[in-house]
Amino acid sequence: MSSSVKTCAISGASGFIGGNIASLLSNQGWKITELGRRPSSAQTAPKTDPSNKFIHWNFNEPISLEGAPPFDLFVHCAWDMTLSSWDENYDRNVRGSLALAEQLLPLSQRAIFISTMSSFEGAQSVYGRSKLLVERWFIDRGAFVVRPGLVLGKNSGGMVGALSRIARLSPIIPIPGNGRQKFFTCQIEDLCSLILYLANCDRPQPGTPNQNIFTAANSNSIEFKDLLARLGKADHGRTPIFIPVPWRPIYWGLKAAEEMGLKIRIKSDSLLSMMTPNPNPDLTTLKALPLTFKPPTF
Repeated sequence: MSSSVKTCAISGASGFIGGNIASLLSNQGWKITELGRRPSSAQTAPKTDPSNKFIHWNFNEPISLEGAPPFDLFVHCAWDMTLSSWDENYDRNVRGSLALAEQLLPLSQRAIFISTMSSFEGAQSVYGRSKLLVERWFIDRGAFVVRPGLVLGKNSGGMVGALSRIARLSPIIPIPGNGRQKFFTCQIEDLCSLILYLANCDRPQPGTPNQNIFTAANSNSIEFKDLLARLGKADHGRTPIFIPVPWRPIYWGLKAAEEMGLKIRIKSDSLLSMMTPNPNPDLTTLKALPLTFKPPTF
């Protein structure tokens, strides 16, 4: 770049992960261009430089990049989590992500796609399979892919936010399955440190997953029931009592409610993703990095 000030375009900066990444980079002296429906709020990015720019963008809508400078980094965080069906996800999330990336990658020295640990070969959830498609596209073009575990931090969003709401509903909680499903967690500050580290790395060779994909999580798993118990204890000062229930009837009940157009807090696909996690996540790529992914704190 001709300027000594580094620049980053980031989609989804109004969300929990994107907002924290934008805040960290801004605090490191980067100039941020936010791409999204609305600028980041004080809650998601409390210390973002007010001189940073905002460009309106939404899935499946054209974006105007006329006059946009070259970027040192493009980070794609945006994802519409309200969708459940494959067709909806493919049309909006997959097509929308690739359309944006096709415009941003030629302008960017490096690119990072924020994926998920739910994305892996053999994933059953729509969420995991659609993320996997976008991963392959980024990898084929020499970009980094980051697969965070459950991201913990102040004002956590996504799945952790949904689980926190469940934990506060009642001291007695039906738990799908036996509650022994294993999850891997990631503190938001550790995830942001990884993004900053990759932002200063050489761009990987296209089509080399072993060099491109980083699973961002502490190496020790936590069982689902223990995760809910600790969320309940941290947020509400009580440890819930769990009653195991078969998860498949719940899944089909949620599917039926979605097909009837009912608004529900937990999507059927989110439940499927929780019940069918990656049995063998690859955490080896983190071992060579000078970074630490701490155990979960609540």
